[in-house]
Amino acid sequence: MDASLACNVDAPQTEPVPAGSVIRLLCWSCGCQGNQVESAIKRYGDKDVRWSAQGMLRLMPIAMQRLYRPTLDAVSESISRILDNSSIQSTFCKAKG
Repeated sequence: MDASLACNVDAPQTEPVPAGSVIRLLCWSCGCQGNQVESAIKRYGDKDVRWSAQGMLRLMPIAMQRLYRPTLDAVSESISRILDNSSIQSTFCKAKG
């Protein structure tokens, strides 16, 4: 992989990131229009969730962490349980050896 494209996960992020897929998910799940979601977000008033002048939802990194951390923790825990399973370990060791 090109080093210039690598993501540095240790670097603190301070800039808001676009969250278009979040809006599409919200609209799909509740059957509402994008402008209804925009209006609700503005009324909610979270300083870490913004609507840009270009009409894009932007989340500060702390908001992204609040949104995705529970899911990432659950995925990590599930993978750990699978890898800790003795039958998986013996299969992996046989394939590796």
